[in-house]
Amino acid sequence: MINQKIIDYIKKSLKQGAEKEEIREALISEGWSEKEVDEAMDYFFNFDKQRSFVDEENKDSFGINSADVSSLPKGKELLSQAWSLYKQRILTFAGIVALPALLSLLIIGLFVGGLLMVNPSPNLINFIVLIITFISVLLILGIISLWSQLALVYAIKDSSEGIGIIESYRRAAQKLFSFIWMSIISGFIILGGFFLLVIPGILFAIWFSLAVFVLVMEDLKGMDALLKSKEYIKGRFRSVFLRFLYIGCVSFLFLLPVFFFESLDLPLLEDVVEFIIALIVGPLSMIYYFLVYKNLRALKKELPFSSPTLGQKLPYLVIGVVGILIMVGIFFTIL
Repeated sequence: MINQKIIDYIKKSLKQGAEKEEIREALISEGWSEKEVDEAMDYFFNFDKQRSFVDEENKDSFGINSADVSSLPKGKELLSQAWSLYKQRILTFAGIVALPALLSLLIIGLFVGGLLMVNPSPNLINFIVLIITFISVLLILGIISLWSQLALVYAIKDSSEGIGIIESYRRAAQKLFSFIWMSIISGFIILGGFFLLVIPGILFAIWFSLAVFVLVMEDLKGMDALLKSKEYIKGRFRSVFLRFLYIGCVSFLFLLPVFFFESLDLPLLEDVVEFIIALIVGPLSMIYYFLVYKNLRALKKELPFSSPTLGQKLPYLVIGVVGILIMVGIFFTIL
């Protein structure tokens, strides 16, 4: 009779990467007889349902098995997987995207209403108050937008738990300030890169595109997360770029109805259609990018990573300073 304890030991050892002969010797050394061990191993390795267990056990909630990933899936395959998950969790994903849009409308409405109520006399104090209020509104809207993106990542990451809208936002709140800081750093670096003949900006944007997933999944922050994202893409830039281009083209096709209603001069209907499309394109794109990250991570086999030195960070920091100077210049130009 096959001993289930031996079968369980074989499964556990295979998941840890042990070879067949190593497992046999270990079992015998622990006191099992050669007959018991050989019978259990023959049973286990001679049945397809037993041989395939490692693949099934190693698959994550997205069906990605790091042992089997040898190349980045095609854009069509990634989109199909993303669409499948989106359909399963459509209400949660749509709700996460809809909530900041509704809050933004409320905040903008309060801001406009406040403008109508204040003293319209053109004096310096009113002007300063207006500028401060306007900047504050922009900051609040920016934070809400980033919080929504992070909540969406958590909803995708923890989809197997079936977490809802509120729980997604709650989990995202724990890393919101880290995400804001990382977004500020990457934003200035990318802006500086675009100022330096455009191409560097495109490179930085793609290199840093997976940083939010690194932040959430691997708990790396700031420049560490940005440069870990770059390491995942290193050596596969063309493949990643083409897949990002693919989802970009798909997103553009979704937007075609907006252009149609715009041509008919129906602004209200255009806004409604645009909002509905955002509920689809936003989550679908984020799931797609997450799948790219998961597959690249599997390809890199849990890439070892040490915190970059100041010398490694310095070129990016210099370019970031260029981005800051550009923003300051734009701000004073507008004023």
